[in-house]
Amino acid sequence: MSVERATAAPAADPAPVLVRPCVVADLALLNQELPSGRNDVHAVFLARQASGDAVYLAAWRGAVPVGTGVLRWHPHVRDPEIANLQVPERLRGQGIGTALIRYAEGLVRDRGLARVTIGVDEDNPRAAALYTRLDYVDTGRRWVGTYRYYDENDVEHEATEHVRLLVKELRG
Repeated sequence: MSVERATAAPAADPAPVLVRPCVVADLALLNQELPSGRNDVHAVFLARQASGDAVYLAAWRGAVPVGTGVLRWHPHVRDPEIANLQVPERLRGQGIGTALIRYAEGLVRDRGLARVTIGVDEDNPRAAALYTRLDYVDTGRRWVGTYRYYDENDVEHEATEHVRLLVKELRG
């Protein structure tokens, strides 16, 4: 993986963002800096990574994780999917999401694949604008997904997302 594909220097902060796959030793720091509480998403995605089903990525600014994402390898679907991108609200707009996506795209290219997908909730225009800037285009495919999660006060919620599937043709 080239350094160029793995880093981004946000305009507001001179410290570069380095993206790499998570390892088990990162779990405590991920839980401390990017807490998911009872949802335990970091452990869940690390387990998926251990099974070979996905790569769990973290963006780091120095020794601090500042965002995460998942690259899913679907055995019965031609194109891998970038999913579950998470960047804390206070850190958005600093190039962290872009760095995570570009790193994932590099992993897809490294496998010799030419396309990657990403889903975006219809209620998330900021993410949709980012994906458009990064040359993702709408496939016309839609679905509705519902899931449960716990908030920071350990209260259970149900969320429904109306998702548009986007695709990017990777070059060289």
